[in-house]
Amino acid sequence: MKISNNYDIENKIYGGIFGLLIGDAIGVPYEFKEKYEIKDIDIYPKDLKNKTYPNVRFGTWSDDGAQSLILLSSLLDNNKLDLTDLLNRLVKWLENGYMSVDNYTFDVGIQTYAYINAYRKQKKFEIDNSPNEYHNGNGSLMRCLPLALWHKGSSKELIDLAHKQSLITHPHIRSQACCALYCLIAKNLLLGFTPEIAIKNSKHELINIYTKYNYFDALKELKNQILSYDLNECHGGSYVVDSLMSSLVCIKEPSYSTVIKKAISFGNDTDTTACIAGGLAGIRFGFNNIPEHWISGLRGKEIVYPLLKRLLETRYSNIKFI
Repeated sequence: MKISNNYDIENKIYGGIFGLLIGDAIGVPYEFKEKYEIKDIDIYPKDLKNKTYPNVRFGTWSDDGAQSLILLSSLLDNNKLDLTDLLNRLVKWLENGYMSVDNYTFDVGIQTYAYINAYRKQKKFEIDNSPNEYHNGNGSLMRCLPLALWHKGSSKELIDLAHKQSLITHPHIRSQACCALYCLIAKNLLLGFTPEIAIKNSKHELINIYTKYNYFDALKELKNQILSYDLNECHGGSYVVDSLMSSLVCIKEPSYSTVIKKAISFGNDTDTTACIAGGLAGIRFGFNNIPEHWISGLRGKEIVYPLLKRLLETRYSNIKFI
């Protein structure tokens, strides 16, 4: 399938969602492997031995893709970010594989599981007001891209939404700030800026908004823990800052496919790095520039198309859906 070049935003929206799903799916078989073990990177690799999940077929997205689609579905059904609804859907995912290919849930993050399970037991959502600094995994970052594609409003509103969606599983302000920066970068890519300009603009805008609205804790985290991160230390790990920065290194590559291959070549948390980078790369290059055999090799596309149709019809109603 191809998207008409007459509708650039449609190409970018499709690219963002398929970009993250395909990145996730390609990264799944390589997860937790070291760099030297990774050689043949493809959606159906020919020479890969001992794939990470023997019972998971190639072309299958993991928790990253499922949670992203859950967030998108919740936003579309409620026309707002409803944390209780989002949590109820995540429970449904955990128990029954909602928004997962084959209704099979796998690769559930430790912290994500802990928070969803706590909600499942308590039947109510309560914000963790004293989250552990060492519980800054990439679980809320990996799913937040749909916010940037769905949101129609100010950057301040998008930042607040990015913070809010992180609260349910990764409430530490560092994770919140990473999600905010990522969503702003996605918005800038939607506007057609290059990765370098999109990243620069987003950093500047986030600092200004944090300063203007007295988000001092977030500003401190942004300056001292996120923007100061040494890019030479990037290794595609599950720590939220490393995961974000590894992805930003990758999106400067010259094509969607080289972005994904670079993300996976880091090793470690390959599906999530490729998901985070893949979503941005999909926006940058568009759906039409994702390799066709990667699109055809992605399983579960019947779940995705109706959501994208609704997203375009409800949030971009001035564009004719093809």
